[in-house]
Amino acid sequence: MGISLAFLAAIFASTKDIFSKSLSKSISGSVSAFTSFAFALPFYLILLFILYLLGFEDFYYSKNFFYYVILRAVSDSFAEFFKMHAYSHAELSVVSSIFSLNLVLLLLISPMITGDIPSSYGTIGVILSAFGSFFIVTNKSKSIEDITKENTEENKSNKKGIIYALLAAFFFALNACFDRLAVQSASATLSGFAMTALSCLILLPLALRVKDCRNEVTTNSKALSYRAFFEVTFMVTKLAALKYIQAPYVSAIMRATLIFSIIGGKVFFNEENFKKKMIGGVLIIAGSLLIIMNQ
Repeated sequence: MGISLAFLAAIFASTKDIFSKSLSKSISGSVSAFTSFAFALPFYLILLFILYLLGFEDFYYSKNFFYYVILRAVSDSFAEFFKMHAYSHAELSVVSSIFSLNLVLLLLISPMITGDIPSSYGTIGVILSAFGSFFIVTNKSKSIEDITKENTEENKSNKKGIIYALLAAFFFALNACFDRLAVQSASATLSGFAMTALSCLILLPLALRVKDCRNEVTTNSKALSYRAFFEVTFMVTKLAALKYIQAPYVSAIMRATLIFSIIGGKVFFNEENFKKKMIGGVLIIAGSLLIIMNQ
């Protein structure tokens, strides 16, 4: 069940990321991060109401629930903030690849935060997935080293995108650990709603500082609503998966989203080096399969 939910979450996450990359051309990173949460709240309320009527939601939570929600909301706010700014400066597939470095960070910090100890096969699978992600970045037409040396406007933008993506990867690693703890204290949907509402409040001041905030939201409201729908479906399925399997395993399996990001980057944004990126994607899938065999 956990594996199936993680793969489903990967599909929803990839669709959401394609919308985010598309929106990055017409909306600032701060506003995009805020609206990714704000537009999701009505969908959460509808879903909670339906689940309550069907008898699947009782709104139960443990005493530590709000503590985990606060930690998760803070880490997610930083992660989304850096993620949206990364999309504004670098390619979709490159940003998604760098995000995968959070797998290595998860191996290091999850035993300390959640108490989960990955098995040897699981560890190899996570490392293989992370290597596949790094392979994609280092096999661009211009490597990260080239980008840091050159001084053109495009390369300056790429450098910023890489730095933002690395920061996002760190906070996503923390975020996954707190997600794992939160879903042990309440349902996946209630956890997702509480975390999203708090993250929305945290990012609101940053969004209001953007001069054309209201105009950006109004102009892109339809696309923002579509993205919010996939944000909710992604988060609920991801949190549900975390009830069954460890955070590093869920994150590694969800790297399948990178395949969709590579294809989406080629189809929608005409990104280069498709074949080389797909090789890295295959390595990521191989790592995910090792984890599946271990379950």
